Amino acid sequence: MRNFALLFGCILIAACSSSPDSTLLPENTPTISPNSTSLSEIEEPMIAFGTNLPNPYSPQAGDAKLSRANAFLDSSKINIMESYPVQISVYLQGSLPTPCHQLRVDIAQPDAEKRIQIEVFSVVDPNIICIQMLQAFDVNIPLGSFPTGLYSIWVNGTQIGEFDS
Repeated sequence: MRNFALLFGCILIAACSSSPDSTLLPENTPTISPNSTSLSEIEEPMIAFGTNLPNPYSPQAGDAKLSRANAFLDSSKINIMESYPVQISVYLQGSLPTPCHQLRVDIAQPDAEKRIQIEVFSVVDPNIICIQMLQAFDVNIPLGSFPTGLYSIWVNGTQIGEFDS
């Protein structure tokens, strides 16, 4: 009975406490400008390219000391998540020249024609000896959300598809 009372007390305290983050608004919450006179003048937040989405394969500071090489792509496709705002990612499957090569994916901001250029390559230390065999990779690269428009995605100079944001 004593254990039950202790458990009930813990649950009651946990239920009554509030999270310090519970009063924060989401990052993309619409706001009303100071000069607004009605709800119809609500400003939609600007959805930035790559919002809070790190690219684990982006070029690194130490890459200048490494040799650049190819990455062999077997498959690439656009993934469109059913969310608001729409989230975009790119799926890449292929091989690196050796297990010593490191994958790099350099993503450019959309240009004036709303083309997103993605460069896929590898880097390797030229001073190491490595077994000569292909190393497979299978990655999903998040791109984030984009302002309204029709965008095309290009990987290593080849268009892989389009999406509407």
